[in-house]
Amino acid sequence: MDTQRGKALVLCNGFLMATHRQSSDGLRQFWRCQMHFKGCHGRAVSAVGSTTLKETAHHDIHVASPVEAKQISKANQFTQLALSPLFPIEFWNCFSSVLDNQARTNNAIEGWHRVFNQKFSKRNLNLSHFIIKLKEEEHTTWQLALRHAANPADPLRNPRSTKQINSERQISKLVTNFVEVDRANRQRLPYLRSLQFHLAVSYTCSCNG
Repeated sequence: MDTQRGKALVLCNGFLMATHRQSSDGLRQFWRCQMHFKGCHGRAVSAVGSTTLKETAHHDIHVASPVEAKQISKANQFTQLALSPLFPIEFWNCFSSVLDNQARTNNAIEGWHRVFNQKFSKRNLNLSHFIIKLKEEEHTTWQLALRHAANPADPLRNPRSTKQINSERQISKLVTNFVEVDRANRQRLPYLRSLQFHLAVSYTCSCNG
């Protein structure tokens, strides 16, 4: 880094130092604060050709170099411009869902929505046709409710593959084992790697199935 006049600039203890002069024996390089024109008395010394500086006089008119001040200003701007996430962590975090044996995705809703849309083969339906389709959907929903009331163990959707079921069990076991370990002794990285692997297997199975 150089000044506008071509002098070298080096950071020393957080302050930008510019070359000043060399010692009479030509072995030492003297540096002065870049803000010397404003009265700062910060000084440093190094061997000629070296960028390892040793401060010899403290800076007395400022506490941070222009570089640090600019970085701090940018950091403050980013902090002020930071927005809350679109979806809170509590909304998409599936940790509790696995422990409570609840669904981690809305795939079931998406599947219903796809089937429901297929009932309407054309756009701009008249009201009568729309009401008829809604009644058909209501009848189907009541049939599923009666079926579930008669046999709660009978799944209402198509059965999943054995591979996917086993993967779900392994994921549940990983999460349960992780919770049972004391918080201070939890190995988070191996846990996340194992979880990532089983999620990938589950995703592949669901796509191929």
